[in-house]
Amino acid sequence: MTTNITLNRFSLIASALFVLSLATAPAAQAACDDPAAASVDWTTCNKQNMYMAGANLTGAKLWGTDLRGTDLAGANLSNADLSFSSLKNAILTNANLTNANLNEARLNGANLTGADLTGANLSEATWTDGRICALGSVSTCN
Repeated sequence: MTTNITLNRFSLIASALFVLSLATAPAAQAACDDPAAASVDWTTCNKQNMYMAGANLTGAKLWGTDLRGTDLAGANLSNADLSFSSLKNAILTNANLTNANLNEARLNGANLTGADLTGANLSEATWTDGRICALGSVSTCN
C-alpha cells in the first residue's frame, strides 16, 4: 500500500509540473511559412531574394526580418513594423510605406523610387546611400 501511495504522489507531482510547464511556455514563434498577408507575423524570418511585388503586408510584423534583395515593388507595407529588418538591395519602387516603422532598418542599396514614406519612422535607419538617419526622422532621412 505504501508503494501505491508513493506512486500516486509521484504521478500527481509529475502531472502538476507538466501543467505548470505549459502555463509558463514562451509565446509561439512567428510562422515563417505563412503566406504574405495583412498582419502576418514574420518576426526574424528569412525572406531574402523573394518575389512579393504587390503583396498586401499592411500591419505586418517584420521586426528583424531578412528581406535583402526581395522584390516588394508596389507592395502595401503601411503600418508594418520593419524595425531592425534588413532591406539591403530590396526593390521597393512604388511601395506604400505610410506610417511604417523602419527604426534601425538597413536600407543600403534599396530602390525606393516612387515609394510613399509619409509618416514612416526612419530613426537611426541606414539609408540607401549608407548614411544613418537622425533620431526622430519621419518621412525623410535627416
